[in-house]
Formats: sequence, C-alpha cells, structure tokens
Amino acid sequence: MPARFLNTAKKALEDTFTLQGVTARQPRLPSGNFDWSWRGLNNDIEWAWFFNRLTWLPDLWQAYQKTGDEVYLNRMVRTLHDWIDANPAPRMLSFSPAWRPLEAARRLLYAWLPVLVEWQADDNFPDQLQVKFEQSIIEHGRYLRRHHALGGNHLITEMLALLTLCYAMPRQSGLYDWKAYAISQMDCCYRRQVYPDGVYKELSVHYHRIVAQNYLSLLNLLKKAEDEDAFELWRPRVESLWRYLHSVTKPDGNGPLNNDSDLENLGRYVRREAPEGIHDQSAVSCLYPWAGQAIFRGKEKAHWSFFDVGACGTDHQHDDFMHVNLAIGQADFLVDCGRFTYEPGVWREYFVGARAHNCVMLNDRPCEQGPKQYTRPPKIDARIGDTECTVSGRAAFYMPSGQRSGNWERRFRYTVDQSWLVEDQLIAFGGNALTTYWHWHPDCVLSGDLLSADGLIVRCRTEKIRVCMETIGGIVSTQASIVGGVVEPQPQGWYSEKFNQRVPAPVLIVEQRLQGVGRNLWRFTDLNV
Repeated sequence: MPARFLNTAKKALEDTFTLQGVTARQPRLPSGNFDWSWRGLNNDIEWAWFFNRLTWLPDLWQAYQKTGDEVYLNRMVRTLHDWIDANPAPRMLSFSPAWRPLEAARRLLYAWLPVLVEWQADDNFPDQLQVKFEQSIIEHGRYLRRHHALGGNHLITEMLALLTLCYAMPRQSGLYDWKAYAISQMDCCYRRQVYPDGVYKELSVHYHRIVAQNYLSLLNLLKKAEDEDAFELWRPRVESLWRYLHSVTKPDGNGPLNNDSDLENLGRYVRREAPEGIHDQSAVSCLYPWAGQAIFRGKEKAHWSFFDVGACGTDHQHDDFMHVNLAIGQADFLVDCGRFTYEPGVWREYFVGARAHNCVMLNDRPCEQGPKQYTRPPKIDARIGDTECTVSGRAAFYMPSGQRSGNWERRFRYTVDQSWLVEDQLIAFGGNALTTYWHWHPDCVLSGDLLSADGLIVRCRTEKIRVCMETIGGIVSTQASIVGGVVEPQPQGWYSEKFNQRVPAPVLIVEQRLQGVGRNLWRFTDLNV
C-alpha cells in the first residue's frame, strides 16, 4: 500500500484532512460527532462538499488491513454511524453539503461501495451496522434516481454511481429499472455532450478526463457483466474520449489548463487506464474540428503547442478564444493560468478573464467568445502539413452598448522543429487601446528587450526561446512591460496548477495605440535547434 494512504489514515485519526490543497482539522459538535456542514478555513462550500464525499474511508480500511490496528477500523465504523445518523436522505433535491447529487454519487463510488466490497469479504464489520449501511446505500440510489442533475459531467457521474450500485448489489430486488434508466441516461449524455471528434463539450481537459474515466468504468462494468453487444457499442465511443487525452498530452505528460482545469499528468492516466492500444499510438499534429482545437508537435524536437479557435464550452468557460500554449520537452513556456477558485470575486474574475490568457484586448474589453457549443462543424482555416502547420481564427470586439468596435484575426503558424509565428491583425477606427498578454510559466526567466533587434530571451529549465515582435500599419505606439504577482488595482501575473493554489508568474504586457488597420507579428524561435 502506498505510504500516502497510511498517512491519510493517520491524519484522519486526528480529524485532519487535506482537500483540494487545503489542510484543516474538521471540527466536532458537542456530541462528539463531526460538523458535516463546516465550510473549511476559507468558508468555501467546496470544502463541505468534498468532506462529505468521505473518500478517505477506504484509506482507514487499508490502514487496518496493513497494520492490524483496530483503531482504524473503529474510526471507520464510528464515522459511518455518525454520517448516516446525521444525514438522512432528503425527500427533495438538495444542494446541502451532504446531499448535493454529485456528492451522493461520489460518496457511493469512492466510499460506500468500496466499503461494501470489503465488508462482504471480511467478518470484522459489526453486525449492528450492516442493515443501516446497506439501507443507506439504497437511499443513495433512490435519491439519485429521483433527483439527479439535468446535464453536464455531474449527470454522467451520478448515473455511473447508480449503475455501479446496481451491479454491486445483484441480489437486491427492484433495481432493474434503475440499471436501465442509468444506462439510458449515460447514452443520452454521450450523444448530447460529446462532439463527433470525441471531445467533451465543456472543453476543459480536467472535466474531459473525469468523463473519460466515467465512461471507461461503464465499459468495464459491461465487460464484467459479459454484455457483449453493449460492450461493442460503447468501446469506440470510450476509445475516442481517451484518444483525445492522448493527443493533447504535452511532452512532459501533463495537459493544458484550458477552461477550468488543473495540471494533471494525462500521460500517466492514459498509460494506466486507457483502452488497449491507445497509449501505443504516436501523438502527431492534429486538428479537432468540432472542438476547434489544434495541437502542433515537432518531429525531431519535443515541440508542443495548442491553439484554441473553437466554442467557449458548455460549462466552466474562460475568456480564452484564440489562446496559445507552447512547450518544449519538459519546459513550459506560454501557459494558461489555470482556475484557482470557484468563489465569486476578483480572483475568479481574473482567472477566467482574458487578462489571464494569451489573448488580445481592445479598449480593455475581450473579444466575443463565440457560442457555447457548435451544432455543425465550424469552418476553420487550417492546414496540417509535414513541414508547416497553420490555423486561423477570427473574432469581433464590442462596446458596452453592443456596438461593434473592431475585428481581430489571429493566424498561428508552426514551422516544424524550428519556430512559431503568431500574426495578429486588428481593424478598429478611432483612438483605440490595444493590449496583448503573453503569460509565462513561473519557472521562466525573461531577459533582454522585446523591442530591440535581439528581442526577448526566455529560459526555462534547459530550453530557451527568442521572442521578436514586428508591427505593421496603424500601430501608433508600443510599450512593453513584464510584471508578476500583482494584486492591486487588480490581479495580474498569477499561475494556478491546482485548485486553491496560486504563485506569481511573469506576464509580458504589450500596450499599443491602434488607428485603422494594424498588424503585430510575434515570432517564437527555439534557440536549441
């Protein structure tokens, strides 16, 4: 058993837990039972939701199995009694810490059902808890059948939990309808929420990974049940979800932070969990036309870049239209800044806004982000070649009044194994403030002068690139600055690898005056070629 599970169990004995990067001691009521509604040190409902998932209960069991110390088993049994007594299933839909449907589903998947499996294989569980616990499992299923989400990744998780319950309790009467309903809902979800090219419509790598794992669990349930027809129906669908994860993975194994995402080692997930053969395929430059995402890769060099000209996503959206990522080997250069928090306020506004992305703003306003999703494949000007790849996107800017104020076209060209060229063409009449943001990984060190002939040199790990800029047409003036870790008057220069975590990171801000038609040419050259 990995040491982290034993460490989690030991901390649980002290009522200390780490959830989404925050460590705190969970308070108890005068009765000695947990305060299940506590919102954590930051008064964040996310803490209460995550704590009520009880995903640390199996860690207590594994610690008991490894050490033989009954203190872990006793704490596990006491916690089950505590939660079940304190949180009876509501008769109506609830978004309480205990009974938001997603929490009920994840509690089933990662606590209740794993405990049930161990219970069935071991004689040490007390008999007086068995009826109460199994009744709680059925209450969870009844609640999810009646009060699930209407769509999104929540519904997929909730129906997977309901289906897994049915397979875990085959002798329980009356579950056939639940099973049929859950599979039907998961089928509808796939048809509604996954593009034909296999990309989940929220367009977040983080939530795509969750959906891919959920559908893989469905596939495994069908395989275990020896339902060959259903298995063959679902296999190509699941493979397409995992093929996208493989395609978008960077050379260091991680994925991009597009929309609400954390830095996750997708390569490890693909190697460990993907359907057979997916991880053996070569990752190449490609375009996902429905998602509007282009991934460019080198042939000899470990180049990777990502360009987004698609819809903004059905949920967890950021203002990141025509955002660019760039990495070489183990070194991240141009990055998305991540998600950090879901709590409304200046930090949420920063991380979802255009200022936290490698985009352009006109008169301090982002461009139009496009539809949440496409119902037909968008027309994308793209060419994926052996020596050069080019993709273009177009957007408009609008005033607060709704009047159109300008147009923006960005052409992203990758010369294989050599350099990247970003060409921004802006059209706006009258005096206009044009701002371009280039966000760098916190490990990047910037030196030189962007506006000089030698340009800006950016070093990260053992790699380095040169950034040069050329202006053409109606660009009246140009000023460049590098900032990081700014809080006032508004946040700027921050990077969040994980939820609830942020660190300062350098951002190159180029401010210009635009009159009429102007073009900026940005060349990023690999100096290790």
